Amino acid sequence: NDPLRCAPLVFAFAAVAEEVRRPLGVVELGASAGLLLLLDRYHYEFPGLGSLGDPRSPVRLVSELRGPAHPRLPARLPAIASRVGIDLSPVDCRDEAATRWLAACILADRLDRLERFRGALALARRDPPRLVRGDFTVRLAEIAAGVPEDEQLCLLDSYSLVYLTPAQRDGLAATIAELGLRRDLDWISSERAGTIPGLAEPAPPEDPHATFVTWSAFRSGERHDRVLARAHTHGAWIEWL
Repeated sequence: NDPLRCAPLVFAFAAVAEEVRRPLGVVELGASAGLLLLLDRYHYEFPGLGSLGDPRSPVRLVSELRGPAHPRLPARLPAIASRVGIDLSPVDCRDEAATRWLAACILADRLDRLERFRGALALARRDPPRLVRGDFTVRLAEIAAGVPEDEQLCLLDSYSLVYLTPAQRDGLAATIAELGLRRDLDWISSERAGTIPGLAEPAPPEDPHATFVTWSAFRSGERHDRVLARAHTHGAWIEWL
């Protein structure tokens, strides 16, 4: 329920788009109402670096850059040709009761988060993302098969894998590796340290609200990992690595 989580992710998606030079087909693992799937419809501001996206967007995302290294500001937001989310209990953005519950889960003193949520919800209601009910550890291969071959398959998860058992995470990683044998794909994650199977990580952040933003590119069946940043769980700050 906080689209600010897109702030560190947008650098990863822009890097993928720049490398593959074709539109992306995004599949989110654990999508809730699908607000992160709308990352190309928000306006981003990174003080000291610049801004990105449509300034007329009702969602303005401001994220602080920490540390000595800063990412390069993308020239543009990535082109997303298709988007779909998988969730055990997807939230229909047009369902008043369900979306009121998402709003109720926002801390009462965080009016900034509530404003971002309402803006993202308004955008979602204009053109709702496709959401599929099911266990993403089971349905991923099926849903990914529906992404057209002329789109770059991009998998996204943000604090979803933390809810899986180690065995489920290993199974998911094996499914993704199998998909990577059939087509090139990219796996972008924002998760706690130690959550992504097989990923070599630097020292974990000292901040208890921090996470790693990672990009695993599968090219010709081989996996290439990058740990891009440490970031606040909800994207309030980014420490580029």
